[in-house]
Amino acid sequence: MSRAVIYYSLTGNTEKTAKLIAEKTGADLIRIDTVKPMPKGFKSQIMYGGMLATFGMKPELKDVPEKLGQYDDIIMGTPVWAGTFAPAFKTLFARYPLADKVTAVFTYSGSGDNSKCIARLSKFMPRLKDSVSLFDESKGPREENKAPLEDFISKL
Repeated sequence: MSRAVIYYSLTGNTEKTAKLIAEKTGADLIRIDTVKPMPKGFKSQIMYGGMLATFGMKPELKDVPEKLGQYDDIIMGTPVWAGTFAPAFKTLFARYPLADKVTAVFTYSGSGDNSKCIARLSKFMPRLKDSVSLFDESKGPREENKAPLEDFISKL
């Protein structure tokens, strides 16, 4: 069975965890990113990212590997923006039939909207069985993330 960790990361939280999960599970690591970069300032990022997420916009992606369809099992990593997943995934799922391959999701949120995001993802990911909601670590590691993340990885 072929497995990949596919993630989007703006601040590095999701990337750090995606790398750890790929290392622990032997999965391939695939980062998705948008053609148009996010604004530099935090407030501008919140406004722009929130607008993309709220209105279900699909930003253009860059350098998406052609091999995405080869994976049997996908672990998805996303920040939570406006109670939903990163808009880059909206584009990815519209372009590639991957939603039925996602079996696990990890999210990062500064606002605590993780459960709403997981509920939205569950509606169109029939094989989703494991998820973990983590707290933003932009100001350093959070002790409350450690045990849930270890438990999530052990189930993979």
